[in-house]
Amino acid sequence: MKVVVEFRPEARAQLLRLLEESTSSLADALIAATIYCEELEDVLEEHGAPPPGAILRQRATGAWWLYANGIWVALTREERYVGLRPFRRLQRTVTVVAAATRPNGV
Repeated sequence: MKVVVEFRPEARAQLLRLLEESTSSLADALIAATIYCEELEDVLEEHGAPPPGAILRQRATGAWWLYANGIWVALTREERYVGLRPFRRLQRTVTVVAAATRPNGV
């Protein structure tokens, strides 16, 4: 199964704001946010979801994952077949929709 990882722009902005609070400058926060997003993408592509043993809180439209350093990310997952027959294959799209330190309801 092919896994595609997407980030909503507001999720990237929320992550940047969270990291800005713990870094010395906006430039450092941008670097940290880039690293976080790349690492998140790698992990989600590898596992198709958060890795085994991850701390998750389910919600109606997906899950909150305690990712790193007290930062939670909200994820949604959709699976569908793509391509033309007979070459159709299942594709899972994992979307990072939000980032927070204390999400509501978690």
